[in-house]
Amino acid sequence: MKIVYLLEGTEISGGAKVVLDHAAELARRGHAVTVAGRTPRPAWHAMEGVEFIHDPDFSHLPGADWGIATFWTTVAPACDSARFARVAHFCQGYEGSFPPYQPIREQIDAAYARPIPKLLIHGHLEPVLRKRFKAATTVLGQFIDRRTFHPPQGPLPFLPPYRVSVVGPFEVELKGVRDALKGLALAKTRLPLAVHHASPSPLSPEETQMGVTDAFLHNLAPAQMGSFYRSCHLHVQASHAFEGFPLPPLEAFACGCLPLVSDIPAFRDLAFPKFPQGDTQALADLLCALASDENRRDALIGESAHLLETMTLEAVVDRLEKFLLT
Repeated sequence: MKIVYLLEGTEISGGAKVVLDHAAELARRGHAVTVAGRTPRPAWHAMEGVEFIHDPDFSHLPGADWGIATFWTTVAPACDSARFARVAHFCQGYEGSFPPYQPIREQIDAAYARPIPKLLIHGHLEPVLRKRFKAATTVLGQFIDRRTFHPPQGPLPFLPPYRVSVVGPFEVELKGVRDALKGLALAKTRLPLAVHHASPSPLSPEETQMGVTDAFLHNLAPAQMGSFYRSCHLHVQASHAFEGFPLPPLEAFACGCLPLVSDIPAFRDLAFPKFPQGDTQALADLLCALASDENRRDALIGESAHLLETMTLEAVVDRLEKFLLT
């Protein structure tokens, strides 16, 4: 098959990495895959076997059996192009639910109303898209890149100060980084903690003023993130309910770092310890309880070990390939 992905931005992000990993795996299986990006070729991803074209207005798209939109802004160009035999929308989260996008929700909904199948990373998105847009949906699932995200060769001694990882831009509300740091500030009054924050965005003045972050790592390449998680004991993911299915807690877990996650639909079927969204005191209490009980932490890691066997890129692309060939 010939497959073209339309990518809004090529900056480092989990969402872009997922798209590029899908494309590379399809290419490895013998398909002719092209990624058309509004911005230049990403230097942070090898994109083995994948052709890349820099096409800011998507006016030079090659012909293909499938055109796959990967963000609401790429749906119209994919659907309106005469170059694709069929079109699908790969959806990692319904952007119309994001608070910053409410002023343009009508535009987003117009894109989602296009009668094309939706490919999803998690089943919690299905009811929303089926009810609101009568969409045909296929759940592909999410995966963990085990080449990058794997346990350390030797266990990290569970000794204070306990190192806690936080990932994501402070300014993006759905990531819940502000909530995570507020909860960690409370926990720091009771425990010796070292908070390590990795973000594709620069350190914000507000985060500096909070004084919670002990180490800030800007724009780490995906290949460096594994080492980042392996250097930490615990991970905090305080995402808000309208986020799709963020990868950091899964990646941290694969590196032997126990995630504490907000109790939102995307995480509901994961056995990771949870706290109510936005409840910074509950987050602090949970973290302190886990940090004082190494045996419970290890048991929780063991209870979710099966995730590492089921959430693979190969399994996800098996489902994607089956869809594309139907």
